Amino acid sequence: MITELYVLGPFLAGVREPFVDFLYPKSEEYYSVFSAEPLRWRPLKFFGDSFKVEWDTSEIKKLSEYQGASASLAVYYVKGKIKADSGVYLVRFTNVLWVEINGKRYIMDIYNDGLFVPVPLRAENELFMAISALGGEKTVKFEIKKAPQEPYIVENDITKPDLTVGENFVGYVGIPVANPTKDGVWITLNNRKYFLEGFQVLKVPVLISIKAPNSKGRVVIPINFMGKRYEIPLEVKGEDEVIRRTFISGMDSSVQYYAVRYPKGYNPNKKYALILSLHGAGVEAFNQCRSYKQKDWAFVVCPTNRRRFGFDWEDFGRVDALEVLSEALKNYPIDRNKIYLTGHSMGGHGTWHLCTSYPSIWTACLPMAGWTSVKFYLSTHLQRAKLFPESEFTHLRERIFQQSEPYKLVENLLNLPIVVLHGGDDEVVPPFHSRLMADIMSRYGVKFKYIEVPKKGHWWDGVLDHEEAWRALFSLKVNRREKIFVTFSLDVSDSAFGVRILEVERPFEKAKFTINYDKDANIKTENIKALVLTNFRGDVIIDGTRIKNYKGEILVKGRVWEKVERYNYSRPVLIRETFYSPFLIVYSSSELWTKDFAVYMANMWWMYANGKAQVIPDTMLTYFSGNYNLVSIGSKLKLPAQIADEFLKVEENSVSVRKTERLLLFYKISDEGLIRLAMSMVPYITRSVAVMPSYIKLSYDAYLMGWSGLKGGILSFPPR
Repeated sequence: MITELYVLGPFLAGVREPFVDFLYPKSEEYYSVFSAEPLRWRPLKFFGDSFKVEWDTSEIKKLSEYQGASASLAVYYVKGKIKADSGVYLVRFTNVLWVEINGKRYIMDIYNDGLFVPVPLRAENELFMAISALGGEKTVKFEIKKAPQEPYIVENDITKPDLTVGENFVGYVGIPVANPTKDGVWITLNNRKYFLEGFQVLKVPVLISIKAPNSKGRVVIPINFMGKRYEIPLEVKGEDEVIRRTFISGMDSSVQYYAVRYPKGYNPNKKYALILSLHGAGVEAFNQCRSYKQKDWAFVVCPTNRRRFGFDWEDFGRVDALEVLSEALKNYPIDRNKIYLTGHSMGGHGTWHLCTSYPSIWTACLPMAGWTSVKFYLSTHLQRAKLFPESEFTHLRERIFQQSEPYKLVENLLNLPIVVLHGGDDEVVPPFHSRLMADIMSRYGVKFKYIEVPKKGHWWDGVLDHEEAWRALFSLKVNRREKIFVTFSLDVSDSAFGVRILEVERPFEKAKFTINYDKDANIKTENIKALVLTNFRGDVIIDGTRIKNYKGEILVKGRVWEKVERYNYSRPVLIRETFYSPFLIVYSSSELWTKDFAVYMANMWWMYANGKAQVIPDTMLTYFSGNYNLVSIGSKLKLPAQIADEFLKVEENSVSVRKTERLLLFYKISDEGLIRLAMSMVPYITRSVAVMPSYIKLSYDAYLMGWSGLKGGILSFPPR
């Protein structure tokens, strides 16, 4: 039960800069652009277990008229007390990213999906949280219930497939298990053992095999959880319905799902087109797929972006879309010359991002009501970093970010038909975004059609099946012999049109090639140091140099281009790449704070990314064989020799990625005052547009100056 609350704010929050601390340094009063008078802690009314933070909205609206929507992004601080009988509880705060209870930070139900986390409480508990409120106000609800005394399944977050009538199904269910005790325990699921750290949620893949009945309905899959029978209901559907399918993600070995709508009158001996459709923010993949009419010519497949809001279809969301594309091509009879990419709202942005990053995958693309860049959608000009002098670090972040700006990659669309659809009265994503892309595409000579529907808002019934847009998409043809490819980030996109860029001369600057396949392959390059042609044999003319009898060797640029059998190229490695492959989170057994940090990160990965993140102390590392990436937390870690050698190279109070036969990410923190800063940066690693370089030197200046208060840079390593 909440017994008292106090609020301080609002302060003007920069978009996606959550580690700025408006309480640093501590004071009796604070100043804000929203108030002529100093701000002080003041009592906050609460009603039962709900409370609302709010301010004079007219003042906030006035500011946003001049500075844009981002000027209405406010942050409040709330502190108070909770009374309870001592014990472990399941706790949930809605509309809050995290709360600190008795000084320890816990991830909260950011998607409002009814998910609770186990939290130990005393008779009286100190509560603290930061609340972001677009528009200046937000209501928060607090729920609490007694936790079980032993590990339990989080029933309302099971990722499960649907069955089709009569099929022999072999696949996976993702089962989240929570440990409500302070100590790590071993759990068993279907006779397989998993280690679960105290107060952690771990989502475990469980293999199932079943013969579906010959009629629609529901079946129950029994599993053995901790020696007890547990039943999971599965829907049995016909091929005329939208069906959920699951797969194991190559990122973290978690179970993800996608939704598929089969063609009308499906014939497994016939080839069909594929519509890969990306949903908008807050939309379930299942509902996105269900919004389509059944086609007689195509499968409709909708990936999840890992969660409903997910990753803006960038970073881990982008990887999810590509993994689902691979699953669809593997499991269904798809004509690979008829792969159409589309999406609405956030999914429209995802369409822009994926079509400009991977132009040779798609037959044609149809972004709908899509915003272009987060900088234009929720302007970043009010980030603290923009208020202070530009640094080498902020300049580096801007370079890395360029792959997230589709208008800088428009040349990639010269070989791809594009139809753009937008409602003329769209109040959520203004037509400005699509009009801007139309303007830029027209100047580059892209083959496209822009359709703006008068008096239509952001969404309307039938928008995904808009007949004029689809007719235009089929009618547009591109017959350019010369192929053009541009990229700013090889870790996102390095290949197109049968050419793979291995290394660039200047990382995170524009790299470009043009290629014309005739009898010879004629290539012109910009900012490329090494490349390989993946499916061409013959003579190659590259930047005027003729390479005779090319047979798949690596082409390397020195004084002139030459072919070599082997070349030890290197690439920049960013922090986010640690999470692109299965990883372990390892904490220092000799530093008390590291376990809480590790569990917070793992639970964040589960909550944000529907992911699987194993947490272990350094003393257990030898129990986990395999070539996992490691995320190591602490400054006194006990690590195997080769890893320890890399650890010694990392500067104190920094976050740094290293590379041996695997990626190693170290949170090496000895100054306890910087722990909160490092924890506040965790969401940036587990959400989109993170733009985290190879290493970051932590500093108290970041509490004041945001990104401008940090230092960091790029490290390059040979590929694994």
